[in-house]
Amino acid sequence: EDLKGWVNSINASLKEIEEIAKWEKATNSSTDPDKSERKERSEGAEPSEGAERSE
Repeated sequence: EDLKGWVNSINASLKEIEEIAKWEKATNSSTDPDKSERKERSEGAEPSEGAERSE
């Protein structure tokens, strides 16, 4: 009986994790363009900093 309850708890947790993962995928896809823009900005800033140092 204890084992059945334990297995049921694990299954319920797995279902919750799957639902959370679905929500994270949905939110990540909407924030990806923002992240790529930030990466481009940081990449653009890094070479200019290096150029300033070399001058």
